[in-house]
Amino acid sequence: MDGEQKRGTQVPDLIFVWIIILGVAAGRAAHGDNGVEDYARKIERKSAALDSIKSELNRGRRKLEELKRKEGSYLEQLAQVEKNIGNSQSYLAQVRRTIDTVSGRIDTLLDSLGFAERKLDRRRRVMKERLRDIYKAGRAYKTDAPGLIRIAVTSVNIADLIHRVRYSQALSAYDKDLLEAIQETQLRILEHTETLQAQREELLALRAAKEEEQSMLVAEQQARQETLEEVRAEKEAYVAMVGELEQAQSELNLIIKQLEKKRKEAEKDKARRAEIAFAKRKGALPWPVDGKVVRRFGKIVHPVYKTVTMNHGIDIEATKGRKVMCVAPGRVDYVGWMRGYGKFVIVNHFDGYLTIYAHLGDISVAQDQDVEYGTVLGVVGETGSLSGPKLHFQIRQATEPIDPAGWLEKEVRS
Repeated sequence: MDGEQKRGTQVPDLIFVWIIILGVAAGRAAHGDNGVEDYARKIERKSAALDSIKSELNRGRRKLEELKRKEGSYLEQLAQVEKNIGNSQSYLAQVRRTIDTVSGRIDTLLDSLGFAERKLDRRRRVMKERLRDIYKAGRAYKTDAPGLIRIAVTSVNIADLIHRVRYSQALSAYDKDLLEAIQETQLRILEHTETLQAQREELLALRAAKEEEQSMLVAEQQARQETLEEVRAEKEAYVAMVGELEQAQSELNLIIKQLEKKRKEAEKDKARRAEIAFAKRKGALPWPVDGKVVRRFGKIVHPVYKTVTMNHGIDIEATKGRKVMCVAPGRVDYVGWMRGYGKFVIVNHFDGYLTIYAHLGDISVAQDQDVEYGTVLGVVGETGSLSGPKLHFQIRQATEPIDPAGWLEKEVRS
């Protein structure tokens, strides 16, 4: 190999080693011997967390239903209290109107009583004057008829005297009846006034009681309103909590579903590794392509420049376009292009074993595709090659290249 070829392959090979290291590390993490158990433990932990969330979610939902019922109950109670307040207000208004009516009647009776007392007082003054006159005119005769002497002296004749006496007696009887009537009216008005005053006092006491009852109802309404607001606030908090738990449950279900998928893949990989047992096929692997080995594994000394390079695989010279086949079952871990290697494919055979196929003309597989013995990976080409069509083939265990000669069948087909 000349200097240009050496410079073209040496640096990419170092980069390629790092790619392989990363690929193997990822492969070991995902497909190690304990992969199935790891996924099972993860699923178990996530399932426990999911059960806890489900339990909390159910409690939250029950609490939410309880709060909804409590809210409805408080709404009904609040409506009843408001109805009671309305009824109390109506009753209180009626009591106040009755009090006003009774007070009006009392005022009217008091006015009537005052009028009767004034009328009685006037009659008393008139009677007092008459009695004084009677006393002056007839005190010597001790008579009941007022001014009899004056009547007798001033009368024109007997008929006039009789007429005046009758008039005087009638007037005296009228004054007596009027006085008694006024006194009776005064007494009756006083009795009615006292009755109405007593009724008014009862109504005032009833109004005070009703006002106190209404104040209590308003206080109860306020308390129930505050409690209702607390219940609603608590309900909103539980609605938010239930929503968060439902979202967490959904996310956790998705995680468990993904873990279960990976667990099944890990089980499948474990079964594949057991089936493949790449290490047990050492010395019996089929050749990837028919051709001639032109560069072997190990150190290569340039015939002219005497420079030493390291070949981590073997180079098989073959006809361009010839099919390149997989040497063992596995899964395609990488498909790409790199300077010095051209188009290449990496196949993971598990348990840390990889095979690499470089300088391909075309590639027939895709990443993550499962492959078997003889699966066509592509065709021989000269991409990345400075010496014509060939296949560069490597076997690596983890990051360490190993000589394919000890792994392939002894005869080379060309």
